[in-house]
Amino acid sequence: MSEQQPLPPVPQLCLDNLPEDSDSDSSSEDDSIVTSADIKRLLISSISTSSSSLSPSTAYAVRKPQQQQPPPPPQAKTTTDKDGFKVPLPPSTSSPSSSSSTAADRDAKLNAFPALNGPQRAGVLGSARRKVPLEPGHSPLDWARLLTSGKNLRGVPQLARYTLADVAAHRKRDDCWMSIQGKVYNVTHYMKFHPGGAGQLMRGAGKDATELFMKVHPWVNVDTLLDKCQVGYLVKDNINPDDS
Repeated sequence: MSEQQPLPPVPQLCLDNLPEDSDSDSSSEDDSIVTSADIKRLLISSISTSSSSLSPSTAYAVRKPQQQQPPPPPQAKTTTDKDGFKVPLPPSTSSPSSSSSTAADRDAKLNAFPALNGPQRAGVLGSARRKVPLEPGHSPLDWARLLTSGKNLRGVPQLARYTLADVAAHRKRDDCWMSIQGKVYNVTHYMKFHPGGAGQLMRGAGKDATELFMKVHPWVNVDTLLDKCQVGYLVKDNINPDDS
């Protein structure tokens, strides 16, 4: 089998050596002859047309991508020790989950009711109010049912006027009176319904408990809460309690 002969080199077209076209006014040259200037214009036109017909994706692929500069390294936070030297602080261990939980805790505190710094959470003499577990059947709803049951919660036949000495005679758990805002209440039946416990309620037994009541829960409407427990009104000692 004979070896293939190498192909002869393809001659390159050199436009610089082409003779320039003669003057257009020359009558000896026919208009149908293609001159070197026409060949140059055709080549330049084809090159510009092929360059402009590139699609955006092809042009982007041809273009050399710019190298992105790496971000600068984070600067470590420092503090000054007792000797005046700067020492780096330990890196923060907060994570997105912890930050989200912190935000959730903040929202819970803002939406809490009663408000964390509101009067409902104010304690007696600066101490926090504490609620005690109530016995079954002694919830606020049960107390509301008892108020509308028709049971005599006053323990007296009618309203009357009483002095502080009269109120002081009723200071036991099974016979407890107190005065709040000029009215006298028999809170014996309310003893087991009190959210703070019977011990807290006994702090105002047999006395004028207005100041204590306003310090602990000034937002409570005592007229609605103890309306059926009212036995009368508080008067001065020089007035006969039976005088109407």
